Amino acid sequence: EAVDGQRRYMAHKIIQTGRPQGTVTINAIVVEADTFQEQYTKAVIANFGREDHTTQERVGAIKQLLEFRRTVAEIANAFTCSEAYIWQHMQLMRLDERVIARAGPDVPPEKRLAFNAALIISSQLKYIKDQLAVLDQVSGQVSMQRVRHIIEEYVRIAGIDRAALYD
Repeated sequence: EAVDGQRRYMAHKIIQTGRPQGTVTINAIVVEADTFQEQYTKAVIANFGREDHTTQERVGAIKQLLEFRRTVAEIANAFTCSEAYIWQHMQLMRLDERVIARAGPDVPPEKRLAFNAALIISSQLKYIKDQLAVLDQVSGQVSMQRVRHIIEEYVRIAGIDRAALYD
């Protein structure tokens, strides 16, 4: 399985189409991976440091690396980012899978749950019993002020003191 260079390989296939076999070549380096963990880690290092990914993809990769017993520092190094960035994504692992799915690549960008909105929801989970009800109102291109307002309104209706949100 390709760990790095999938786009190069796909470009090669497109260029090769309609031409005699073997007339278009690309350079490739084959590197063996002894385990799935090693292969997955190499793929994260090759791809997540240089390419945009959705929140769902980043959370999934971080979760997998944690299951491989990687430290936050090792994961941050693989992602070429700060440890704080990894810790923020780890907070999102507490969200319902259906909520995280709304931050995925299959959701049109204009309807995708923004990273900051997901962080706000995850920080208020003890007050939000139905994550999906809140999600329907905060997905897409809404301001963080609007997200906070929606959550405050939701907890008000639930009978929770608004001040409790900020302690």
